[in-house]
Amino acid sequence: MTKQKRDLADAMEADLSAEPVSTTKGPVKEAPQKKRPAWQRPSRKNTQLLGAHFDPAVGRQLEMLRAELQIKRKQKLTVKAMLADALNMYFKTHGKPPIAE
Repeated sequence: MTKQKRDLADAMEADLSAEPVSTTKGPVKEAPQKKRPAWQRPSRKNTQLLGAHFDPAVGRQLEMLRAELQIKRKQKLTVKAMLADALNMYFKTHGKPPIAE
């Protein structure tokens, strides 16, 4: 059995009758499905993350101060407690109640 050669016009007509060609590059992405909410720690419920980017020297100085205060007070001190203290001082300076814990 010999293969029949297709005529160029027949091939083009067959291509035109096929599915429409997508103009986007790469595979077509489906709309993302809604993700389930990530598990959250109970201690983080009803809280808000406050943060900022500083020079690395600021972070080192904060850690050094934390270590010095821990030695002086002979008790563990967290960066969170230090930041709460600093925010409360800032609030007092501007006539607001100290509410950071």
